[in-house]
Amino acid sequence: MLLAARAKYDELTAEPADDIMYGDVDANGTVEATDALWALQAYVGSRQLDDKAFKAADVNLDKEVNTSDALAILQYAVKLRDKLPIA
Repeated sequence: MLLAARAKYDELTAEPADDIMYGDVDANGTVEATDALWALQAYVGSRQLDDKAFKAADVNLDKEVNTSDALAILQYAVKLRDKLPIA
């Protein structure tokens, strides 16, 4: 029961326990257009993401990486969005 509660808490908080920086798909410490590119590449199958990168790319928290995530990451990178995740 406690583990399930912790999992739900981590899912709902902006900074999960495993220290994911949402949007920072390449894990270089900043969210940039390159991160949006990596998310798009993962979506079309030309890039494989490890678990941490996948979690960083899934900024709408729907357990998928798709064009919506890439767009939100790009918007954040160019200051059109002020926070990630967007769920």
